[in-house]
Amino acid sequence: MGWKTIFRGLSGIALGLGQNINGSISSQDNDLKRLHRDKIECLINWYDTGCNSDIPLMRAFKRIHNSLLVDNRSNPYKIEYGTYNYSNFGRSIVNYQVLLWLVLSDYETKLIKKYNQLCYTDSYGDIALDSWIIEKDKFIKKRVTNCCLGLYEQIPENIINIVNDNLDLVNDDSITDALDDAINFILDNATPDYNDSENSLTDDFNEYELLVAEYFNQAGWEATTTPKGADQGADVLASSPNNLDAVVQCKLYSSPVGNKAVQEVLAAKVYYDAQLAIVVSNQQYTRSAMQLADSSDVILLHHDDIALFTETINNL
Repeated sequence: MGWKTIFRGLSGIALGLGQNINGSISSQDNDLKRLHRDKIECLINWYDTGCNSDIPLMRAFKRIHNSLLVDNRSNPYKIEYGTYNYSNFGRSIVNYQVLLWLVLSDYETKLIKKYNQLCYTDSYGDIALDSWIIEKDKFIKKRVTNCCLGLYEQIPENIINIVNDNLDLVNDDSITDALDDAINFILDNATPDYNDSENSLTDDFNEYELLVAEYFNQAGWEATTTPKGADQGADVLASSPNNLDAVVQCKLYSSPVGNKAVQEVLAAKVYYDAQLAIVVSNQQYTRSAMQLADSSDVILLHHDDIALFTETINNL
């Protein structure tokens, strides 16, 4: 047998092996594409059907993300950076569900109120956000685990598996970022009603004190206003059902409440031998007032927070 015959034989074998290898690779590639296509279609279908709510805030979120996902709908199977494009639909699902968790957990209005209380205009005319940023970080850190658990209840297991297997989105780090984005979305879309509520009760100082006392009474406390000119820094005296006495300083202001209110209620706490010192206002508080209150155990409340505060004390 000549060398040409041997070469032709070896060439044929190599060609056959190459065809088999190429065919196997092509088949595997098609199987992989089919698998990714099925997963992406599953995400898209659940995003369209499962991420729906009649809550106005959630509809606003969906409208914005729908516009961001237009390109992905036209070519959802394109490859980005070597991986199939799960990220936009996956992240939209997780971000939607995190926002929904905040709303269903009744945090929306509380976050807006806390933002309004902690942010103020400084002497340079700029919005001071330092205290709010600290508070937001504390809020997220305390609730990230509960939020993760909530997502496992809100999102079907097959969707969770796709999102986690390919993006690893339902974990503490990713949910921390999603919570931060969701809170910012809540604040960006807050209606003017939330900011106007601070002056919606009354414009009369005496009537405001009576209303604050009534708020405590409605919560099961015994509260009365003090005589004018002899209050020693307390506008309302209140006692909880579990026998905690509180002195309350009421401030109906058109600007943030400062240190003086904290100092006055501290003096009243000593005079009346009370266990709790509280300032209630329709406004937010200055940074120095919050610092003094924090160091002296004075409680700073918006009048809308009285119900939640009294419920907490009642359950002690």
